[in-house]
Amino acid sequence: MLQKLRNRIFGDENINHNHSQSSSQDSQKDKASPQSNKNSQSQKINNTKGVLEEHTGAANDRLSSKSHPKLKYKHSLKVEDSLDKINIHRVYNKKEDFTPIGQSITNNQYQNHQEQEDQIFTQFGKMLNENIIDYRTLKTKSWKGIPAVYRAVVWKIILDYMPPNRELAEEQMNKMRNEYQSYVQSYFENETVRQNFSKTELNMIKVVDTDVPRTQPLYEIYKAPSIQNMLKRILVIWGLRHPACGYVQGINEIATPFILVFLNQYIQLDSKQNYPIPSGLENISEQVLQEIEADTYWCMAKILDKIQDNYTNGQPGIKRSLDKIGQIVQKIDPALANHFKNERVEYVQFSFRWILCLLIREFPIQQVFRIFDTYLADDKGFAVLHVYMCAALILKYSKKIQKMKFNDIILFFQNLPTQNWSDEDIEMLLAEAFVYMSLFEQSQGHIKPTVNFSWH
Repeated sequence: MLQKLRNRIFGDENINHNHSQSSSQDSQKDKASPQSNKNSQSQKINNTKGVLEEHTGAANDRLSSKSHPKLKYKHSLKVEDSLDKINIHRVYNKKEDFTPIGQSITNNQYQNHQEQEDQIFTQFGKMLNENIIDYRTLKTKSWKGIPAVYRAVVWKIILDYMPPNRELAEEQMNKMRNEYQSYVQSYFENETVRQNFSKTELNMIKVVDTDVPRTQPLYEIYKAPSIQNMLKRILVIWGLRHPACGYVQGINEIATPFILVFLNQYIQLDSKQNYPIPSGLENISEQVLQEIEADTYWCMAKILDKIQDNYTNGQPGIKRSLDKIGQIVQKIDPALANHFKNERVEYVQFSFRWILCLLIREFPIQQVFRIFDTYLADDKGFAVLHVYMCAALILKYSKKIQKMKFNDIILFFQNLPTQNWSDEDIEMLLAEAFVYMSLFEQSQGHIKPTVNFSWH
């Protein structure tokens, strides 16, 4: 059944890619007085709004000249059952049709946005010019977004791939690149090794061969032979070196942001024209392409190591994530959760791909870069924040969805209208996800795993 579900979700003939378009604590009675409960609930609402205001600073800084408090990562809120009555979702979405922020920016707001961008650019430039880069500060600043020109270097540093000590960086990078190149020679150039591939390994390579040409079909650059060969080697080597999970459809998408970001260090890419194959691609040296390939492999591996149970047998990580998404929606927007139940909509029918591919297929690649900035800067970005990001995305369209029937709901979520989203919209969604995570992630008993959760 799982394989049929995967085929339905990933089959090109059935999917139009988006861009073309309760524990013991729960059962305890609150023994405080009614007035005390009222005051406590009021305080929690105020605290929640405070967290929202603080973390939406990332988006509002782009649209206002006002300063905002420094972003914090401490999940200090403790949520009681009384908060279940609060539909926090309504704080963010008061209209049926969500309007991207970027479509309503005034000239003054745009000017303020440019000033903020200049300040951020200067800050990152100063940090990266230090002989020993302040790793903690770099991660904190990266949560709110990284200037495109610095993104490749910053991603490598905050992923613990490139040392923050500039004197050690080149030596360490060369060591890792040489190690990857030895894998290429072993698996692709050593005929003896190739002849000894098992049937399982050969089948895995066939799946990679099928998936690579279908990866990111809206962007011409991924059709370039040099890029497809690079991607194939990355995926095959990953699969061969991780036999517990092997290559799983969806991992191909996770490599794609790194390829573009790292390639952009050496050649100008046209994001406004959906990344056509650049005329100078064939002039990039073989050594540079090998470095991009190795860097992509190791950075992708850093991410997959944190969420590997999404890809192992039975995919328990995805099951837990889907379970948690359902509970978050139920807590924050019970009306929407009930509508899903009445329409027999299950989260696995549309969120499976979101979890597996880290939302890469749901947004334009330029906005995926912005999502990755925050995920990479957050220690639990891909494993935890991502789940709340998926929930926030569902809640964003609550009023619209509640007027839909089953078929329309599934089609809507498989083709989300995000093609006009800007970085500001992504930052607001990230802020909402962070608020939900602050509310629920460390409040015991509010979000608890379902026993024997399984595919239906």
